[in-house]
Amino acid sequence: MEELLVSLQNLLNRHIGLHRQLLEMVRQEHEALTQIDLKEIQEITFSKEALIYAIQVCEKERKEVSEKLGVQSMEALIQALENNQRMEQAKGFRSAFTTLKLLIERIKDQNDQNSTLVENSLEHVQNMKKNLLGLSETRSNTYSSQGQAQGSGESKPRLIEKEA
Repeated sequence: MEELLVSLQNLLNRHIGLHRQLLEMVRQEHEALTQIDLKEIQEITFSKEALIYAIQVCEKERKEVSEKLGVQSMEALIQALENNQRMEQAKGFRSAFTTLKLLIERIKDQNDQNSTLVENSLEHVQNMKKNLLGLSETRSNTYSSQGQAQGSGESKPRLIEKEA
């Protein structure tokens, strides 16, 4: 059992290291987004995918070790260690678990900021596109006395006026 606990602690430490890398990567992604550095954004995206895969592999290993220990969650393991008067080990696991939860929360917050930045940018691009193509407003249909449509709901996109 002791060997499994050491293995689990090592996996948690590896998780923490991977999540620290991911947090730094999403911060770099934010910088690349604000600077509109497409090459950097692409490189960070590929790196994030590889890092997320490594996190998934680590999590799979952690679950396997946890199953061998017969615990369903980290809270249950910490409680079991405290009940068995293994306070030092419980403290180490609690510290690692708390750190991991904090890192995950920070990563989520930074990803939300990045997502908002991208969504706002896309909205601005769509508005500029509409303005450029003359599609910013639709008009209601009206008809002339001959029954011909005037000011139809769709205006024809023009980049340059006919007079020019």
